[in-house]
Amino acid sequence: VDRNNLGQSQIIGLGSYTGGELWLHDDTGDQALPLDEDIGMERLYRRGTLWRGRNVNICGKWATFNGNKLHCTKPFKGTRFSLVYFTCDRYAEASQEVRTLLRKTGIDFQWSSAALRKMLVVKK
Repeated sequence: VDRNNLGQSQIIGLGSYTGGELWLHDDTGDQALPLDEDIGMERLYRRGTLWRGRNVNICGKWATFNGNKLHCTKPFKGTRFSLVYFTCDRYAEASQEVRTLLRKTGIDFQWSSAALRKMLVVKK
């Protein structure tokens, strides 16, 4: 469970490896995950509980998931790198200088997005 993530995340697995699927909490999933420790600050994911989920192959493939729900990397062999994009819940604190630099690099972030503001309220 990502602490400072507004939710939607994109991930891709890179490198030469086998295994390493992304396990995602999904009540309709067929893969069980028992928790050996408390996860996150919320009381939902506690040690000793069992969660249903699904495995997603991210090797060379982009996947979208909710970073605020339980997720983890399955064991793998080889060399694996993950590239993850998400929106930090402190995005609104970015200075005008940072916003201008991002725009110049081609990142067209919607700073005043109503959807982002709504997610921020829900998160807190």
